[in-house]
Formats: sequence, structure tokens, C-alpha cells
Amino acid sequence: DFDALRTVPLTTLTLRGGLFGGTVPLDAMPRSLQELTLQGGKFSGSVDLSQAPRELRVLDLSHNNFSGPLNLTATLPPGLTTLRLGANHFSGTVVLSGLPRNLSLLGLGGNQLVGLEVGNDTEALFAGDLSGNLDLSSNPWGCPLAL
Repeated sequence: DFDALRTVPLTTLTLRGGLFGGTVPLDAMPRSLQELTLQGGKFSGSVDLSQAPRELRVLDLSHNNFSGPLNLTATLPPGLTTLRLGANHFSGTVVLSGLPRNLSLLGLGGNQLVGLEVGNDTEALFAGDLSGNLDLSSNPWGCPLAL
């Protein structure tokens, strides 16, 4: 039950391996949280990234059973540098505009994503720290990827 963590002054929470599961309400995480790693577990359900703690720098939800649409245009934490969402079951079209400027790694590989929209700021997207650190592999893309 993540609700019990809300008032705990944590900066890092790491739960790796197949022993942990359930849904992950990001709004129940401590506001002081800077790094959340729930990698390789049995976590499932949808993820509302707009509810992530504002101080979050690293979010790794890779290798779980999360599903549903993935809204990257939500208000993400402004200091987010790493976002690993690969090897889940996220679906639909992903919009890669309006990402935090400090984002240096974005892992979306191994999902069920079928569409990609970059928007008008393609140069800004690949001119910064994210250049070379974008994983879109192993998705059943239903459109050409013209980046």
C-alpha cells in the first residue's frame, strides 16, 4: 500500500524483482521523492505521469505489466532526466513534444505502441541531452517513423 509512504521523507525508492506488484498511484508517493525504480516486478494498471512528484529526477517502471495509453504531454516533473517505461504493455500513439528539457534518457522499447508524433519541435527534441538516448525499439509501429 503506497498511501502509507505519502508523508515519509524519502528521496529514493527502489523495488526490483518479481516479488512486488499491484497498481502504482504516483500521487501517493512522497513529495520529496527524486528517484523511483520499480523495475522487473509485477506492477500493472495504467500510469498517470502527471501525478508524479515534482522533485522526481528518475522514473524507472520498466519490465512490468503496465498498460493503456501513455501520455507524455502531461505535466511531467520539470527536472526529470531519466524515464524508463520499456518492456510493458503501453499502447496507442506517443507524442514526443513538450518533454522536460533535462530529459537525457527515454526508454519506450518493448511496448505495444503503434503511432508516434513529434510535433513542431523536432530539432529541440534531438538537439539536447536526449539525442542518442531514445529507445523506440520492439513496438508494432503502424506508421513510418520519420524523425
